[in-house]
Amino acid sequence: ASVYGVDLSQSFCYLISGRVHTGRTTALRLLMSSAAAKGGQLVVIDGETGELRRNAEDLNARYIYTRKENYEFWKEILPEFKARNQEKRMLVEKGCEDEEIFEAMLHYEKIYIFIHDLGSFMDWVYAPADTEAAIGQIHGFIENVAEKGKLHQIYLFAVCNPDELTQYNGRRAFNAFVGYRAGIHLGGDVDRQRFFSFDNIPFAERTKVTKPGVAMVVHSTNAKECALMEKLLKDLIAFYSEEELNIHLCSTLADLEQCVEKIDVLDLICLDIVQEGAVAAAERLRQRHKMA
Repeated sequence: ASVYGVDLSQSFCYLISGRVHTGRTTALRLLMSSAAAKGGQLVVIDGETGELRRNAEDLNARYIYTRKENYEFWKEILPEFKARNQEKRMLVEKGCEDEEIFEAMLHYEKIYIFIHDLGSFMDWVYAPADTEAAIGQIHGFIENVAEKGKLHQIYLFAVCNPDELTQYNGRRAFNAFVGYRAGIHLGGDVDRQRFFSFDNIPFAERTKVTKPGVAMVVHSTNAKECALMEKLLKDLIAFYSEEELNIHLCSTLADLEQCVEKIDVLDLICLDIVQEGAVAAAERLRQRHKMA
């Protein structure tokens, strides 16, 4: 296990995936407490279970537990979202990169929205209007938020059970939310879920069930992250040596070993030893390249 934090500059829609009794709600509570410590507006969408009411009160968060309250919240936030979206669009038109946009938008108050059950939330989002209860339709706005809301200093965290969400496939808001492929999965047995890719984990490990509270972090192969890593490595090499060295970036240990097998002379190998099997892989690579 290792210490893990959510990088807000790279986050927007964040899933806490897992089946019942795996620690999903506890993980959501920890994220709520972290957000409160960081500062900003907290919104908890709990539904009618009321399980997070006490936590919301302790953290001075806005608490939502009915469909009407959910509708009223999104109706209220619409002007704020439009204002932020307009500024972001201006920055995009200026040619700003994501990192620059994130920094430029920091003057806005952060808004953290915690959804206790993504399925129930989607039921509310796509329910027909109820004129008697003064509840209108909001699915169009939610779809727009999910698709275009990144870098607005607004963050959505949602708990989901991968066994119960197939019925929502095809819904724009749902597809946009899970399409970011960001989050954690609790309980193991990762091959039974389809939200995240865990190709960096050995096949035999992917079917194992883990204890409650044990989470797997989604492996990132983001192109920008890889480009940044390559630049940092080149700068480091240039600082210590005048040699022109080739850099090979690999997203999995298997890819690394295959790559190294094709290279006759290797000077340096960098790998994350927290990954499953990393220490054994390092020992095998050392045997092949004793001078590295």
